[in-house]
Amino acid sequence: MKALLIVLAVLVLLALIPLGAHVRYDSEGAFVWLTVGPIRIRLLPKKPKKAKKDKKEKKKKEKKPKEPEEPGEKKEKQPLGGLIRDFMPFVRLGIDLLGCFFRKLRIPILTLHVGFGGADDPAGAAVNYGRAWSAIGAIMQPVRARARIGKENVSCSCDFTRGDMRVFAETKAVFLLGDLVAMAVRYGLRALRLYLRMKKQRKISQEKAVQ
Repeated sequence: MKALLIVLAVLVLLALIPLGAHVRYDSEGAFVWLTVGPIRIRLLPKKPKKAKKDKKEKKKKEKKPKEPEEPGEKKEKQPLGGLIRDFMPFVRLGIDLLGCFFRKLRIPILTLHVGFGGADDPAGAAVNYGRAWSAIGAIMQPVRARARIGKENVSCSCDFTRGDMRVFAETKAVFLLGDLVAMAVRYGLRALRLYLRMKKQRKISQEKAVQ
């Protein structure tokens, strides 16, 4: 009994582990980190690799170049697509999955600042400033409705002493491991049922065509 309780406690703790991503873009470039609980792993920019050994370089040089295709060779035909009636159930399943994805998604930080430089074209910068606010409103409204956002800071500005356009963006997206596993099992089983049903219908159609 104690062993079962210990296993259940471990599973609960694993389900509560937060998994996520931290993305940042500033004057130094783009940075992406994968977060697993308190651990943060940098994905971009990648750390410089160590110099490869001379043997590997020699092997690469020894590789023969690809032979050019002859002008008379025929190109491969584009594969024939499946029936739309078989494809649409998977589309609806994907839309349902996206809705569940956003409901479970938590965004602790969402920062976006767009700075327009108007030194060269003040009128154009002012027009772009208004358009940017309109676009931000159109994009943020559905995001706010579907995702749980913590600290939000979205803004635009116009600087008529500068000629270039600047963007600063930073966001964090977090999931619980248990939610991801539950989604994978739930929608994976639904996709499998759809596939088996489609396979059965195709078999019936083929048998009818033979008769």
